[in-house]
Amino acid sequence: MEYGHLTFNLPRELLPREAREGDVLNIVISVDNQTMPEYDEDIDTLINEDFKKD
Repeated sequence: MEYGHLTFNLPRELLPREAREGDVLNIVISVDNQTMPEYDEDIDTLINEDFKKD
């Protein structure tokens, strides 16, 4: 599988201390299926509270 290349700026605080100009960083983005139900409940609660205000 070939991945595309993406260039963007990150704040220095988010980079490893040993990272230097020209280094290649591996960034992985994944879905956290275990946490999603908690967010769904929080979102439902907020929506229900908002509709009760009207």
